[in-house]
Amino acid sequence: MAYTVRSSERLRPSAADTETKALLYLMNLREDSEEIYYFVVDFFNDLTGMTKMSDKLWDLQSKGDKHPSPYMIGTELVTLYKNFVSEFEFAYYIVFLGGVTSSFVNGKSQVPRPVTKSLR
Repeated sequence: MAYTVRSSERLRPSAADTETKALLYLMNLREDSEEIYYFVVDFFNDLTGMTKMSDKLWDLQSKGDKHPSPYMIGTELVTLYKNFVSEFEFAYYIVFLGGVTSSFVNGKSQVPRPVTKSLR
């Protein structure tokens, strides 16, 4: 199976910082972090966690922008969807954002957390 590169982006320091936080999230902050044995980092602000036998995959898209527009968030969701319909079978699809605008948060006391959803 060939992987076709359709787009790329330049990695800014804030994006690198967010990717590092996203990696640490996969490594330590999930209830199932101990299941993840391998971490694959590609150049699309994408991280993949894999079990030792590669039979379970976590797909994580990260974006470093502190105030992403709905369009930017939608772009990340489209990427997750493309991965969902690909030949790879992921257990989880995760969007990790550097922040969100206040209009996205329901209530002042809520702190945005990484959103994860198993679609299988």
